[in-house]
Amino acid sequence: MSAQRAQRGTGDKGAAGAPARRGANGASRGAPAPAPQAVPPSRPAARPSKPTERAVPSGVRGGLARRTEGVRRLYAETAAEMKKINWPDRETTKNLTGVVIAISAVLGLLLGGIDFLLQALFEALP
Repeated sequence: MSAQRAQRGTGDKGAAGAPARRGANGASRGAPAPAPQAVPPSRPAARPSKPTERAVPSGVRGGLARRTEGVRRLYAETAAEMKKINWPDRETTKNLTGVVIAISAVLGLLLGGIDFLLQALFEALP
């Protein structure tokens, strides 16, 4: 048994001369953990391939198709949105138009009256 202690070295003994207990990683308890080894840098991940462009319709040049694609898509999306609109009937349209005209006339008269009063007030001041 003394031969085994001699192989371990003298620095392994605890305060009472008994061998020091070792943790799960093999280091003595209370001793600092071994420094982690440097990990070599890994190569950056490969870029994903670019998506392929749609096939150009026959008879249309590539540049022209790319330029008009946005306009065609805008027209198609606008037509789809126009189909979703819930238009009011004729009677509702007439009623709401009358309300807008009446409110506009009342506000015009109100603002005109305020303007007339303020103008008369400022002319009366010396």
